[in-house]
Amino acid sequence: MPESSELIFGEDATGIEFDASGFNVNGVLKAGSETCRIEKKININLHGSRRDTSNNATYKGIKISRNGILELHGKRYFRTWTRLAETVSPGSKMILLQHEVNWEPGQQIVLVTTAMKDAREFHENEVLTVDYLSGVEVHLTTPVEFHHVANSGYQGEVGLLSRVITISGSSTDSEPTDPDPGNCVGRSIYGNRDMQCPDTELTGFGGHIMVKNGGRGYVEGVELFRMGQTNVLGRYPMHFHMLGNDCSGCYLKDSSIHHSFYRCVSIHGTNNITVTENVAYDVTGHCYYLEDGVEEDNTISFNLAAHIHYLGEAPWGNGQTTQINYQSDNLLLPADVTAAGFYITNVHNNIIGNAASGGYAGFAFPVLNRPIGLHKSMNMIPSSRTSLVIDGNTAHSSGWWWSHAPAFYFGGSLYYDADGETLVYNAGRDQSR
Repeated sequence: MPESSELIFGEDATGIEFDASGFNVNGVLKAGSETCRIEKKININLHGSRRDTSNNATYKGIKISRNGILELHGKRYFRTWTRLAETVSPGSKMILLQHEVNWEPGQQIVLVTTAMKDAREFHENEVLTVDYLSGVEVHLTTPVEFHHVANSGYQGEVGLLSRVITISGSSTDSEPTDPDPGNCVGRSIYGNRDMQCPDTELTGFGGHIMVKNGGRGYVEGVELFRMGQTNVLGRYPMHFHMLGNDCSGCYLKDSSIHHSFYRCVSIHGTNNITVTENVAYDVTGHCYYLEDGVEEDNTISFNLAAHIHYLGEAPWGNGQTTQINYQSDNLLLPADVTAAGFYITNVHNNIIGNAASGGYAGFAFPVLNRPIGLHKSMNMIPSSRTSLVIDGNTAHSSGWWWSHAPAFYFGGSLYYDADGETLVYNAGRDQSR
């Protein structure tokens, strides 16, 4: 799409299905506006089998660059997530919420686990379908399978997955060809020996969205499904890439990201954007992700992250020491061995009101004494930056794998090996770099 062109999606009562191998947007790709949001179904399906796409961000993706603009404005659902008002027992077909919502019959929701462990090999999250609503009651088409707690100090989350506008990787060429068989066992932790099978779930190849090179992105009310490309640099469901201050005011809002093969939202070399009121579920690798450690003055607020999966082998050690992890083709970012719902490499950002379940930790604050990636020569110390507002965040069902890895983990160092090229991650607290 050249700079003078616009591709505008309207509304059709029967919905719109659009299949593509990719978009290269230098003009405008648009559906709705901030004041007139789309209320009829639009499904954009991205096709393409796994191959080397390092130099082709258009392949199975939407690339916005050269002053291009992405504007996607789907129907506003409020709230996008809330918490249980009372405990739900197995067999129930009704859940009681803390807030009224305008969700609709037929939409999918996630009822987040309140068990101690939230991992691919053992979890009690449930994806359910809305039958009808009555005030704060959500009636379901099928009964709940597990026990979900709501008491005076702790209430399970409920998030809306469905949206009117959907961007997805195709069902025929996105799923991993090496699924975890779910039969691996390891050391006993609280009596549970289930573990993620190593060297599996490495071939997921979904779609992606990248805003770069002067592009701008305004995305709200959108469902991102089967997105992200495992261990492919820069191929994430939503990626604000190397925009500096040029995308000030850009955002991802009240959207959902689920069944993602690599991350949720990456803020990379970009400042002053907003990521708020989103729901993320079933995600491989760090989810809400500050990439190089130089990203500042962004707002990440009121988002939900649940059922987050690490790559490789979760660190374990005695005392404060774990194994050292090195960058490889199967582990492009070695810190993904401790994948978290929120990965904050620089605290000079607003991190407000978010909730996390699962992951090695819910919130990870790694130590970066120097930036990494495209900013590795930049003269700054991310770990020494002062914080903006970090307040009102909660986490549960995390910190399972190592007794020194709680739901909020301030620790672990990420740095370059002596060759200056290979990233190294030490999840422990025996820091020398």
